[in-house]
Amino acid sequence: MKLSFDPEADAAYLTLGDAIAPGSISHTAEFESPAEGTMLLADVDANGRILGFEFIGAHLLLDPTLHRNAPPP
Repeated sequence: MKLSFDPEADAAYLTLGDAIAPGSISHTAEFESPAEGTMLLADVDANGRILGFEFIGAHLLLDPTLHRNAPPP
């Protein structure tokens, strides 16, 4: 797993497993988010496997110690 963080967008991305190959994302699913102004998205491949999660409004969704030292995307 690898976490990256874009402070300008206040967005974090958690890649599950290896790097995601170009074209391997079949669709993106949106989940109900617990806080207003946030989004939780999952990138899914053609076999239904979740490849990664994107957290929009990361400062509201994640503990700051998780994304504070994460590299940019």
